[in-house]
Amino acid sequence: MAFTTDKDAPDDALLIAFANGDGTAARILIARLAPRLLAFATRMLSDAAEAEDVVQETLVRLWKMAPDWRQGEAKVSTWAFRVASNLATDRLRKDRKS
Repeated sequence: MAFTTDKDAPDDALLIAFANGDGTAARILIARLAPRLLAFATRMLSDAAEAEDVVQETLVRLWKMAPDWRQGEAKVSTWAFRVASNLATDRLRKDRKS
């Protein structure tokens, strides 16, 4: 299933297509999630560069787990925000210890 023009497709359908090698679905999903994740991580960390690193790592983890995604158990965006939150919290803890 190719998502050449369907920007209204649900996130989980995009993720499944992404897992099956659909680059367009990946671009749509990333374009949808990345700006909100970046704003969220920037608010948490108060550091744009650190926030960009968190978003990049979140998207890498999304890519790695895409083939194992179990549709209907959670929203993709909820999962992505939880991962970003955990990564940002880890960075904050690391900074406190230094």
